[in-house]
Amino acid sequence: MNDKYLLAVPSEAPGGLDSPRSGHFGHCPFFTLLSLEKGEVVATEVLENKPHQAGGCLAPIGVLQEKGVGGIVVGGIGKRPLLGMQEAGITVLRATVDDCPTVKAALAKMLAGEIEVMRPELACSGHNCH
Repeated sequence: MNDKYLLAVPSEAPGGLDSPRSGHFGHCPFFTLLSLEKGEVVATEVLENKPHQAGGCLAPIGVLQEKGVGGIVVGGIGKRPLLGMQEAGITVLRATVDDCPTVKAALAKMLAGEIEVMRPELACSGHNCH
């Protein structure tokens, strides 16, 4: 991780550090964006996700890329958006919502190096996959 890093975490309302994490990238209502400098949160922003329709899970990738997101912590993500994130240069990290129920918990695990990089074989293959 660079000295400055922007991390996205799919989250439930209202978004922010204390919000519950959303279990799936494509269906999350919000993305909590955490601006990190030297491992410390210096700013947060809550970004509303676009409605999820057929192929809609690809829509946020461009928005996150434009914002400068370097990584995202997901509980689940489909193979197609996973590949889209990788093509956009966004590192996809996987942590179950049970293991990291809040945005703050996911951040702590990521900073401790306790979250794995998402592999294609772990991607969701359909709705309600977790």
